Amino acid sequence: MQRKAMKQGRSVKRVNYDEEFAAAKVLVKERSRGVCEAATFVLYHLDRSEDMRELVEEFLKIDCGFRAVHTHHRKYRSRGGTNQLANLIDLCEQHHSYAHAFGGFDEPANRLGLSLSSGELEIW
Repeated sequence: MQRKAMKQGRSVKRVNYDEEFAAAKVLVKERSRGVCEAATFVLYHLDRSEDMRELVEEFLKIDCGFRAVHTHHRKYRSRGGTNQLANLIDLCEQHHSYAHAFGGFDEPANRLGLSLSSGELEIW
């Protein structure tokens, strides 16, 4: 039995996804005006329970780079995240690194909503 040669390059689905993401990034950049949206997002959506207090205090200690340089998928593409504006957030380098480093299930960035490991996407 002969094998078929593997396709080279990106699939049509991936090309369409990337084109959709590029268009969505323009809208996210307009919304953020080039400023990191992490702190605004967290404070706006903050669950003001006592158990979140320490988590938020630690988050606010992160030195924000202020200038947004990464458009971040809150629900990662690998987890089925889409290019909906509610799933995208403009982040500085420091907050983007934080979102990926601590974005697993029940980790700080996940609990703050900057990264979503499961469940439905909240609209903001």
